[in-house]
Amino acid sequence: MKNSKRSKKSETGKIKNPYFEIQAEIGVTKHGGGRSATDKLAVLCKIDSDSYVLDVGCGPGMSSCHIAENYGCKVVGIDISEKMIQHARERANRKGLEDIVEFKVADAQNLPFEEGLFDVVISESVTAFLDDKTRGISEYARVLKSSGYVGINEITWMGEPDLDVADFMKRAMGGVVPETMSSWIGLLENGGFHEITALNYEMKIFRQWLNEVRGLEARDYMRFTLKLLSLIVKSNEYRSIMKDMVKDSLSIPKRFLKSWGYGIYVGKK
Repeated sequence: MKNSKRSKKSETGKIKNPYFEIQAEIGVTKHGGGRSATDKLAVLCKIDSDSYVLDVGCGPGMSSCHIAENYGCKVVGIDISEKMIQHARERANRKGLEDIVEFKVADAQNLPFEEGLFDVVISESVTAFLDDKTRGISEYARVLKSSGYVGINEITWMGEPDLDVADFMKRAMGGVVPETMSSWIGLLENGGFHEITALNYEMKIFRQWLNEVRGLEARDYMRFTLKLLSLIVKSNEYRSIMKDMVKDSLSIPKRFLKSWGYGIYVGKK
């Protein structure tokens, strides 16, 4: 999953946010519904060959490249992780999309673009990680043209969450703070969006895996696997992090998987 928070080390050299640091090292991110959810966002946001699209928290550029390649539009992807942007540029070059896809290092809460520049702003599993969701959404609105669309795919509580589930998720998933469907809708409305479409989905692990698989090439699997193995073999710190993650996975609260899913929310400026 993608975030505006840079994974970095503290003054003692310890990795501050291992969840995102490992993703950035490997060059992979996840979002609910995978490629099929990205296509739902594209359709609901009316993306076509004339659209100029901003992908906020683009990670390694999977969705940015998919949208440009399949909808024939120009896309700008931003992420606060320099490593992710490097992965994204390599992906665009490999696919021959460098003329229509551009990537920049930038913060979702302080977008380096003029007002009214884009036809569509999309963001997948990013806004739930922001320190200030309201500010992030206001930035999405600021850089959109009048009558432009915002489309976000975000982790969504299926009802009010148990405190132990919320605490576990925040600790294990890089500081994420999901919202309920009504809260996500409210954030978009307060950001000046109307004609809001909201679709909510339960998280089905096998279906999620299938959707993620559809978005990957065979070379991606090999690269991810080799990079992860390399991190574990060569770094005591990453071995310790992986042990902690495995330990966390053995203490998942009851009802964890039933407590949350993902929502697709689209609004018009």
